[in-house]
Amino acid sequence: MTAARITPQDAYDIGTVDGRELEQEFRRVNAARRSRAGVLWFLSGGDAPDAPLLIGGVRGDVGCLTWEADGRLFRPRQGKNPGRVPYYTYDGHDFEQDAGVEVPIDDVYAAVREFSSTVRRPECVGWIEVDGER
Repeated sequence: MTAARITPQDAYDIGTVDGRELEQEFRRVNAARRSRAGVLWFLSGGDAPDAPLLIGGVRGDVGCLTWEADGRLFRPRQGKNPGRVPYYTYDGHDFEQDAGVEVPIDDVYAAVREFSSTVRRPECVGWIEVDGER
């Protein structure tokens, strides 16, 4: 696997990066992780304040996903983690994730690929709406 050509950072406008390179970056960071905590990114569907947002993270064999759009928050229907789990943004800010947001890592990679090509909520993952705000 070659190194990603995108600039490593904690947030990306999905319209300005290549989805394959973004997935490579997720994979590279996951392979290099040395702590129990995961690493996550904010993937925006544009620069408008109301642009959809996919939060995706990596933590070994699992990763986290959340979807925010139109003032609504969703988590994966098949989310497995029973409690909160430690994640950090790429640049080191604590961003602990709620119960029910972790899925198998291949689902995270698939969701990132799909969002980068459609700029819509990934259909490769089933979603349920979550009450309240992050």
